[in-house]
Parts: sequence; C-alpha cells; structure tokens
Amino acid sequence: SNLLNQASGLAASMANYSVLGQMVTAPAAVISYVPEELQEKQTKVTYPICRMYCDQTKTDGNVKFRRFAGSYQVVIEITHSQDRLDGLTDTLQATADAVCDVLDANQGNLGNGMTLESAYEVQTDPVKKGGLHFEQKARVTCRIGWER
Repeated sequence: SNLLNQASGLAASMANYSVLGQMVTAPAAVISYVPEELQEKQTKVTYPICRMYCDQTKTDGNVKFRRFAGSYQVVIEITHSQDRLDGLTDTLQATADAVCDVLDANQGNLGNGMTLESAYEVQTDPVKKGGLHFEQKARVTCRIGWER
C-alpha cells in the first residue's frame, strides 16, 4: 500500500488522466478484505476506493537456508459508485490505469528481499445497481516474490 499511497504513487499517476480532473484527492489504498457493503455500515466510504489483499501464497520448496521463498498474489480492487451512469466506467478505468502506471514504475526490487514482478492482470466487472447508485469494480492482480 505504500507504493500507492506515497506522493509519487497513485495521486501523481491520476493527475495524468483528464477524466479524473474533477477528483479532489486520490483514493487511499487500504489493506482490507472486507466487502464494501460491510465497510459502508462501519465508516463513511468515499469513491473510488482501492482495497488491497493477498488471495494466494505459493512457496518455492527448492530454496535452501531460507525461512520463506515464494510469492504472493496481490489484488488491488478498485470500486467506484455514483448516482449516474455517465462517466462511471471512464473513472473506474482511468483509476485502474493509474494503478497500473504505479506498478510499472516500481517493478523490480522493493527491498527486504521482495520483488514486484512486471506482469499484472486487469479484470473489470460490468456495472450493477447498488441501492440508489450504480457500482462497478476492477481488479488489478500482480505478484510479489519474496525470499527471507
């Protein structure tokens, strides 16, 4: 989440997309695997929101003298909701592109034995009705290797 939340992260990347010009601040990336329905009941949510979570861990058993050698699959889930359909998909897609820009700029060595792999995948869900608003999600999936 530090990569996305730092000054040269998501906020700087989102400034490159004109469709996002009306946004006052970039969404903060939070580490959370809580669905937005539950999160909205606990706190006020500002959209778009970026949630990060690890959904898969793989170990590489052939590295000796290491406590852990393997990789983590990290998902950055972007959710956008608004009362009109106009611009919903454009804003979501531009936010996902901005996340990908940050991943591209930081691939390789992250320090502490961690490496961000260059490949990632983006999946976009169709728009759905959510209460009085419309909602759409995109997921950016990347892999982080770690040896310690």
